[in-house]
Amino acid sequence: MGRVGYRFKQFWQGVTAPPLTAVAQADIAARLTPAEQALFQRYSRSDQWHTYRVMKTLQASGQYQPPLLKAALLHDVG
Repeated sequence: MGRVGYRFKQFWQGVTAPPLTAVAQADIAARLTPAEQALFQRYSRSDQWHTYRVMKTLQASGQYQPPLLKAALLHDVG
């Protein structure tokens, strides 16, 4: 896929992103403090899904260190 196609896919995912599932929300809540959860909630839906997928990718590769998973969820906070 070319760069334009990639950007279109990003745009479309941003427009059509559903809310996180209850399972994803519980997984995230178990890893973040209330203050961190407030920061996470400021993300757009597509960014919430993006950071959750990053965390799940780390877990799939055998990475389970809590600070690393927390960093995955908050890496776009700014």
